Amino acid sequence: LNTFFWPSLAVDVTAKGIPNIYDSMSVIKMYGYCFNDTEAYKYENNKIFDVNDQNVPTGDPDVMLYTSCPDCIVIKADDIVDTLILLSRRKTVSDDEMKEFEQLTKCLRWSKPLVLNSDHGYDKCQFIDENISEDDASDVLKNFIIGVFERVKTTHQSFISCLVDSIVKSFFSSSEN
Repeated sequence: LNTFFWPSLAVDVTAKGIPNIYDSMSVIKMYGYCFNDTEAYKYENNKIFDVNDQNVPTGDPDVMLYTSCPDCIVIKADDIVDTLILLSRRKTVSDDEMKEFEQLTKCLRWSKPLVLNSDHGYDKCQFIDENISEDDASDVLKNFIIGVFERVKTTHQSFISCLVDSIVKSFFSSSEN
C-alpha cells in the first residue's frame, strides 16, 4: 500500500441523532488528489456495523479492540483485505502507543503495521468526485500514475522486502498446519 499509493487519511465521525448510529466522513489523499467517502455505521457492544438506508445493520461487523492510548481507537476489519487500523485524534502517536499496536499485530500473526503519509494538507488538494469529466479523469489518471511511478522508484526495496516477508510468513504458516 505505502509503496504504491502512500495515502493520508482523515476521518470525521458524527452522531446522526439516532441512538448508536454515526456518520463517518473519510478523506483520502494521494499525490495531491483527494477522495471523499461518507458511510453510516451502527456501534454496539464494541462492534461497528455497516447500515443500509433504513439504519439496519448489514454484513459482518468490524470489531473495536482495546488500546491504552487515551484518544485512539483500534478497529479490526475482516473484509476483502483484513485490516487493523489505529486511529488517533492526534496526527502522531507516541513510540509506546505504536509499540503496543505493533504487538497487537504480532499477536494476530499479521505483518508489521504501515504508517500512512502524514501530509494532512487537505485544503491544498484537488477533490475528485464521481461527476468528473472524461478529460479531467484522464489527466488525473496520468498524474496519479506518474506519482506512483516516482514513489516506486524511491521505495522499491520496501516492496521487495514486504513481498519476501509475506512469502516467508505464508510458507511458515502453512507448514505449521
